[in-house]
Amino acid sequence: MRVPIKYILKLFFFWYIFFFVQRIIFLLFCSKMLVSVPLPEILLCNYYSINIDISAICYLLVIPVLIFIIYLFITKKIFIALINIFMIFFIVLNILICIGDIGLNLTWGSKINARALEGLAYPKEAAGLIFSKEHLLLYVVIFLQCVLWIYVYLRFMKIRNFTGVSNYKKIIFSVLLVFLCITGIRGGFQKYPIDKDWAYYSTNSTLNNASLNSFWNFAEIFVKKQVTKNPYNYFSKEESDEIFNELCPDIKDTTEIITNTNRPNIILIIIESLSADAVGCMDGEKNITPGMDLLSKSAYLFTNFYATGFRTDQGILALLSGFPAQPQNSVIKDFGKFEKLPNLISVFKNNNYYTSYYCGGKLWFANTDVYLRTAGIDKLIGENDFKIKRKTLWGAYDEELYDFHLNDIKNSEQPFFSAIITSTSHEWFDADVENIFGNNNNCEKYKNTIHYADKCLMQYLQKAKQKEWYKNTLFIITADHAHSFPKNRNYNQPGRHHIPFVLYGDVLKKEYCGKKNNKIASHIDFAATILSQLNIYHGKFRYSKNIFNKYSAGFAFYTFDNGFGFIDENQTIVFDHNLKKTV
Repeated sequence: MRVPIKYILKLFFFWYIFFFVQRIIFLLFCSKMLVSVPLPEILLCNYYSINIDISAICYLLVIPVLIFIIYLFITKKIFIALINIFMIFFIVLNILICIGDIGLNLTWGSKINARALEGLAYPKEAAGLIFSKEHLLLYVVIFLQCVLWIYVYLRFMKIRNFTGVSNYKKIIFSVLLVFLCITGIRGGFQKYPIDKDWAYYSTNSTLNNASLNSFWNFAEIFVKKQVTKNPYNYFSKEESDEIFNELCPDIKDTTEIITNTNRPNIILIIIESLSADAVGCMDGEKNITPGMDLLSKSAYLFTNFYATGFRTDQGILALLSGFPAQPQNSVIKDFGKFEKLPNLISVFKNNNYYTSYYCGGKLWFANTDVYLRTAGIDKLIGENDFKIKRKTLWGAYDEELYDFHLNDIKNSEQPFFSAIITSTSHEWFDADVENIFGNNNNCEKYKNTIHYADKCLMQYLQKAKQKEWYKNTLFIITADHAHSFPKNRNYNQPGRHHIPFVLYGDVLKKEYCGKKNNKIASHIDFAATILSQLNIYHGKFRYSKNIFNKYSAGFAFYTFDNGFGFIDENQTIVFDHNLKKTV
């Protein structure tokens, strides 16, 4: 039985070496995220990966083993050919998965998960994120690895003919082989099968992602039962309610009114990926947003405002429904759930506001159009609704979107609520804009596109001053989410979610112009805050607090991939669900 045993062992070690090499490639591409991490901690990922690597290998060996068992009894070369076809297919698939994980880790700080797979519904955009021209080297690595690994497999994994083995030995060998595969898949003889938390050992997410076998992680999405219960139930419902009620008690509403009219037009401007780190007047880097820095001298600026999530769809839902982001799913895509949430669109409509939404990209992306239509929005504008001269993968350049809005909003009845969401500063920041900060890396390109977004915003506001509706309009400027740039923030840091929130316009009382507010707040507080200014009931927005109520607590909650952050005046807590501890 030496020949069959040797062949199976060769298959096993082929995959083990394959996954080891993928881990090294992952660490090399993501090395900038490991600058301050000691080398011994980095090397530990090879130790913590062993069990899940073995489980992944056993998954991959199931079909070859079954085919090989047949070959033991029916020595036809067709069975070895079938094994070869299977192996080559999964070599290529694994390379794509592993390289895709690199792109996602650089973008989102995570590996492929259910949320990422949802993006396959938009293949062009998904490819743009993972395999953008900024990551052309990934294409090269994919090609070279496919050639190399297929050659190695075909060159060194040949099986020699064997004879003289009794059926009795073949049966024992086959049973033992199947038993070892099943045992390897579940990770041993322990009570519960292996789970991904076996690979998590560091407070650095990149190391945990390197340790977690890419194929195993990918397969788990399909093997694991659909989650029907809240995986983050750390307390009983009674305890949770008590904690939440302490944060958001029923308090006297002593709203500080900052506008000189109770029915202004409202224009909500959501700027793509605008981090507070890029805004000078928020102690960010200087000269990236000179327009907003100047605007802050005559606007009302919140200096401690946070995005509740890290995706645009999370930001939209949080702003319009006052609902916090979820770590690994999007409620806006969940039919049967988002319809049950309150929505500012319907509230404004019920109070005689004309409602509209303008974006330069695809309205159907992330189910946005259905979410807004369900709320009863009056007008939806996307990339197919106006002529576009220049566009990125994500939509029209900001200046064209703003110009169209200025020309189109004049047809709206007043008062109106209108949302504008920009996209030119969307990664990978490849828009053809003025090169101010260099063009050598993504951080410099990010600064260029944010500088462009800032310039377009100022031009829009200057042009708006010439419009009849301007004097009765409150402009609210914020971001859908922040970005790791320009300071290369880790995905779970509070600074990675820090964004501007600006109120501007002639409707602001003079004593509030140029004022800064340090109260801690987030996306979800927008609904209660704006409705309170209009003296409109906001009780349905249970998670939203009125920032201008002096009795409301100052805090912000945000999520990242399988974890949470909480910020208040006394402390900041970041909890990683994978590690089951604060980090």
